[in-house]
Amino acid sequence: MNLKQLQIYKTVVEQGTMSQAAKTLHMSQPPLSLQIKQLEEEVGAPLLIRGPRHVECTELGDLLYHRACTICDLVQNTKQELFDQQHGKTGTIHLGIVSSLQDYVLDTWLHPFIQIYPKIHYEIFEGNTYTCLDALRHHIIEIAVVRSPFPNDSNIEIIQTATENFYSIGSTRPLSIQELNHIPLLVYRRWKEFFDQILDTPHYFCVSDDARTCIEWARHGYGIALAPASIAKKEANAYPIQDLDMRSNICIVTSKNTYISTSAHALLEHIKNQ
Repeated sequence: MNLKQLQIYKTVVEQGTMSQAAKTLHMSQPPLSLQIKQLEEEVGAPLLIRGPRHVECTELGDLLYHRACTICDLVQNTKQELFDQQHGKTGTIHLGIVSSLQDYVLDTWLHPFIQIYPKIHYEIFEGNTYTCLDALRHHIIEIAVVRSPFPNDSNIEIIQTATENFYSIGSTRPLSIQELNHIPLLVYRRWKEFFDQILDTPHYFCVSDDARTCIEWARHGYGIALAPASIAKKEANAYPIQDLDMRSNICIVTSKNTYISTSAHALLEHIKNQ
């Protein structure tokens, strides 16, 4: 059993078919199948159940897949660490940011950081809080910038950086909680359950999966959007909601089980010192 075989096996499981794995690895299918066969012979048991359209792991194969992921990640992280040690503050930061925080992160943290470390590059993963945390757990990103609330996990570390008030967007004056009960509302799906608890008779005209969609609908006059300060303050008709005891926390999340590059560490220190 060697690293090449583990990488091939991992790719087959993730791609679901031998042919697709061969394309991904830029190799022909016969030698790929031979590597899997040799691996199964060495283990002494089948690792894959070969169906007409896809392959599935046996119980033993599933164990090997997770071990292969750990080993391949360790090798890749070791290579990255050696590169970081050799080149210092260069390389690429793999950063996940929830869509509604893109402008905030760029203006508040990344713009001054880029001035200090112009040789560092970035791969940005965009999504909601849950997809960013999932990408963190699967080692796709090193750092996730998300909004609370989200389930706590003993395998992650959380730095809370800012607490924001909620604003109404699209009105001509500040609105109270009671007034929100009588107007069409545009809300991001994750916050709907909180407004369900706070409002007596909410009228949701539009519930979406992106807070920016709510704001765009508010611009067109379809209702009042509800959003945190970091994205609401840029709008002309945005006001803090009166008497609202509800906050959105901006959090930096890292995984305890993932190697964090020197460049990413520099960004974390920069954020902590802001």
